[in-house]
Amino acid sequence: MFANHIQRDAAHTAMPWANGGGVTYEVAAFPVGADLASFYWRISMAEVREPGAFSAFTGIDRVLTVLGPGDLLLFVNGVETRSRKHVPFAFSGDDDVRAELVDGPITDLNVMTRRGQCRAEVHVLTISESVDLEPIVASDTIIVVLSGEFTVVDGAHLNERDVLFLNQAASVTGSGVIAHIIITATPPSTANSLSSRDA
Repeated sequence: MFANHIQRDAAHTAMPWANGGGVTYEVAAFPVGADLASFYWRISMAEVREPGAFSAFTGIDRVLTVLGPGDLLLFVNGVETRSRKHVPFAFSGDDDVRAELVDGPITDLNVMTRRGQCRAEVHVLTISESVDLEPIVASDTIIVVLSGEFTVVDGAHLNERDVLFLNQAASVTGSGVIAHIIITATPPSTANSLSSRDA
C-alpha cells in the first residue's frame, strides 16, 4: 500500500486568467499532466476578483465550494442561486453560468470530472478535535484544508490549502474545516488512479 501524500499550498500551480479576472491554482489532475481537454478529473482553487461568465466545459460535471470570505451569486441558465461559504454546489459544465460577487473577491474550490469517466462527491466537514479518515476502495480520496490547522497521525502538519492524498487510513487532529473529496471511476475499469502513484 502506498503512503499518504501531502501537497503543500505553495506547490499548487498558479495560472492567471487571460482576462485578468482571477487566478486558478491547479491542485491535481488525472491523468497526471493532462490538459483541460484530456483530464478525467481535476481539482483546483480559484481567486475570483471580478464578476463574469464561467468558461464552458462541455461534457464535464462540476462541484464548486466557496471558501469565502463572502458568498457568490450564480446565474445558472438564467436561474439565480446564492452559493454560500463551505456549501458544495453541483452543476454541469455545459450550463451557461455567470457569477456576481456579493461582498468582494472570493476564493473557491472547484472539482471537475469528465462525464462517463468518473464522478465526484464533495463533503465539507467541520472538525473540533479529531477524525479518522479512510480511503474508499477503487476511488481517489483527497482532503483539502479549507481553514484551521491539523496534525496527521505521523506528526505531519496540515495548514490552510494544504492537500492530503489519502492512500491509507489516517487520524487527523485539530480544529477547522476540510473538504473530503471522493472521485470514483465509471466504469470501474478506468480506476487506475493518482492514489497509486509513489509518494
